[in-house]
Amino acid sequence: MLRTFGLRAALTLLVLIAIAPVFGIVVQASLSEQRSRVERAEGSLRSVVDLADAQQERFIDGARQVLAAMAHSPPLYGEDAAACAAYLKRLQQEYPVTYGAFGLLDTQGQLTCRATAPATPVNSSDRLFFRKAIETGRFSVGEFTLSRASGRAVLTFGLPVYRNDESRSLRGVAYLAMDVAQAHDHLRKLALMPEMTLFVADRNGVVIAASGAKEVRVGSPLPEPFLRQAIARGQPRFERGTGADGAEWLYAVRPVGRADEGLLHVAAMVSSADLLAPATQRLHQQLGALIVIALLAGAAAWVFGDRIVVRPVARMLQRVDALRREESALDGSVPPGGLLELRELEERFQDMARGLAERSIQRDGAMAEMAAQKTLLGSIFDSMAEGVLVVGRDGRFNHINAAAHAIMPGLAQLNRQADPVRASAEEWGVYHLDGVTPMDPEGRPALRALSGENLDNFRYVIRGRLSGGPDKIIQGHTRTLMSPQGERDGAVLVFADISAAYRAEQALKDSEQRYRALFESNPHPMWVYDLETLRFLTVNDSAVAHYGYSRDEFLAMTIKDIRPAEDVQALLAAVDGNDGLRTLEPWKHRLRDGRLIYVEISSHTLDYGGRRARMVLAHDITERRLAQQALEHINETLERRVGERTRELDMSNRELESFSYSVSHDLRAPLQVIDGFGRALVARYSQALDQQARHYLDRIRDNTRQMGELIDDLLSLARVTRTEIRAEPVNLAPKATQIIERLRQRWPDRQVAVEIDEDMSCSGDARLLAVVLENLIENAWKFTARTQGARIRIGRKAGEAGENVIYVSDNGAGFDMAYAAKLFNAFQRLHAASEFDGTGIGLATVHRIITRHGGRVWAEASLGQGATFQFTLKAVKHEEQPHPAGRRQSGPSGADPDDTGREQCAQ
Repeated sequence: MLRTFGLRAALTLLVLIAIAPVFGIVVQASLSEQRSRVERAEGSLRSVVDLADAQQERFIDGARQVLAAMAHSPPLYGEDAAACAAYLKRLQQEYPVTYGAFGLLDTQGQLTCRATAPATPVNSSDRLFFRKAIETGRFSVGEFTLSRASGRAVLTFGLPVYRNDESRSLRGVAYLAMDVAQAHDHLRKLALMPEMTLFVADRNGVVIAASGAKEVRVGSPLPEPFLRQAIARGQPRFERGTGADGAEWLYAVRPVGRADEGLLHVAAMVSSADLLAPATQRLHQQLGALIVIALLAGAAAWVFGDRIVVRPVARMLQRVDALRREESALDGSVPPGGLLELRELEERFQDMARGLAERSIQRDGAMAEMAAQKTLLGSIFDSMAEGVLVVGRDGRFNHINAAAHAIMPGLAQLNRQADPVRASAEEWGVYHLDGVTPMDPEGRPALRALSGENLDNFRYVIRGRLSGGPDKIIQGHTRTLMSPQGERDGAVLVFADISAAYRAEQALKDSEQRYRALFESNPHPMWVYDLETLRFLTVNDSAVAHYGYSRDEFLAMTIKDIRPAEDVQALLAAVDGNDGLRTLEPWKHRLRDGRLIYVEISSHTLDYGGRRARMVLAHDITERRLAQQALEHINETLERRVGERTRELDMSNRELESFSYSVSHDLRAPLQVIDGFGRALVARYSQALDQQARHYLDRIRDNTRQMGELIDDLLSLARVTRTEIRAEPVNLAPKATQIIERLRQRWPDRQVAVEIDEDMSCSGDARLLAVVLENLIENAWKFTARTQGARIRIGRKAGEAGENVIYVSDNGAGFDMAYAAKLFNAFQRLHAASEFDGTGIGLATVHRIITRHGGRVWAEASLGQGATFQFTLKAVKHEEQPHPAGRRQSGPSGADPDDTGREQCAQ
């Protein structure tokens, strides 16, 4: 049951109600401030973590580059410890602040050299950076440790160093130890929120550097479990977490570096309580002040309401009662004073009483006129383009114009229902704007208008029976119809089909929302400026964070303010250029702290709030330019060094070949003397010598002959190296046949089954390839000498890369594949000279000839089951013809066909 109360109480209540929204505004403003502080904190967390991540990336990249330079330095990969220490000392002087110490560990982790030698021997084989560098053979990032050489807290980086010789064996691991105190100082230079704490930790969650509100000791674990869990996952994270004490934190974690090299982690956190404390305190103060104001205002309304409102209203009530009784005692004077409006109301009430009689006469005439107007109004309704529905208080449609029937063909059928405004939404197809949720009767515009609610621009969806089939979007207005007695007597609905316009509107909104989201979330700085005034119209968060200006400072500036003075004229010329999308050459921009950066600009013109403007995206390429310059310098240095080393190697090879050639010629003369005197002794004094003496002479002559063969092989090897290659199409089958025939003539008692492919076409130098075949076929002939049913197979097959593979296989003595790596080295043999003669030069000659042809040679064998030697040569094109069959291609003189080229096992 509703209670009645006086006008004075109502005035007091109205005053309090008027003040109530202020409470809501204050609370809403406080909540908005809290949300804003949280959003700014989130943006600051991301920005600070990104800046710290970039800072640590630069440290790691710098360490990687310095170690790479060290690893290719002769003092490090050489064996001179003094030169190594001197080099590291010079390097230490060049980087006195950035890095703590440089050194080299051998493969056992023992400190080989250092810029400053430690007092005692140091072994670092258990250090993570050393183990990772040895395991992966790549750059590695260590963990927080105490240096055994200096005793200081360091973070160590490692890189394997290889000897600069043919073996490329591991020399050791070069390391670079960064003093953790320096990382701590660098981190403190970053600008942080007062409530924020920033950490740099290793992969184990041990703090390397910290800065901000929370005091954390370097070398201790991260203070909160959620930070340690986030680092253990190894993925970038931005979340809320609960600390060990139950407090809520905002935190962000980002790994630095590459997982295969070892990661560092950057983490930042902000306490929610500290972040929201100023806003909460301010809210309490404002609410207290508002309560005091409300009490004072209520008291004032209670005191003054009786004097200025209640008394005049009481007089009005007395006059109304007299008028109701149709008494004539209404002519009285209105007392002076009081509210002007109430005084005027009393005066006009007197005038109203006198005019009521006159209006009674006029009422009948007005009723007739209203009937005519009703007819005219119906005609107007039917001629309107908008649909018009007049709903009676019983919920039926009293009037439906032609446009309404066209928009909703099912209205006439719906009006025949028992209660049209409450008909089933699913049956008649009345849905909310999402097109899925049926509209309850209480939410429909007609019923709301009947309840006294006037609606503007309502929208809903109709389909099926009501719409005549397709979905339609309806928009309209409602007004409640009042009877002369002031009671609700019905409602009128005016509506239109806006389906096409609505879809176009939604498409435009979606486009604007996507544009705004892309603009605000873009990691690159972006802004929009006025093409006439060049003033900034809007900037995104990345621009504020990157350039250092606040958003208000940006909006008070022009684009000329972030350019150096010397670039302004070029800027103005570019602004006056074409209006299309374009990407300009790098520009120089000035940050708020005065630093200059290089940026690449992409921009296009647009209409912004009715003004011609240009949207700009800036990409900071400063680090890339610096890196390119450093890389160009390193490449120039490397190219110069490679050229010098190549010239030195060529000179050494030429000197070595010349030396071998000269020595081989000089050794021939004394051998001829020894052999000549040996023959003379045998010819003249053989009868006078006993059997032992003749045996000694035979051994002298045999060794002299073997030494001569060795010299001939050395001369052949030297000629192979010095001979110019004349590549041409050649068929090796005739040459193989000639070699077999010559061997059968030399050893007529041997029975060997030989198979030779008819087509052994390839591309190469015919003379040198003949030497290759002679060495391989004669080796096969030699090593099948003790085999019953000896077989030799000579042929050609296609290689995997399209080249030709020539092979010579036999079923002779074979060899152990464990020694195959030494097979093609000079003077290496797998069998004793007493079993099979030879000098050990033949296969080295084969290897050198095939290598000079750009091919490769290898062998496959089993002990006692034979061997197969294979080599690759370029294939012959179809239009090229090899040498005619039977044409003999002679190799260089001096090649010994008796050479075996097999290595002798040294074990």
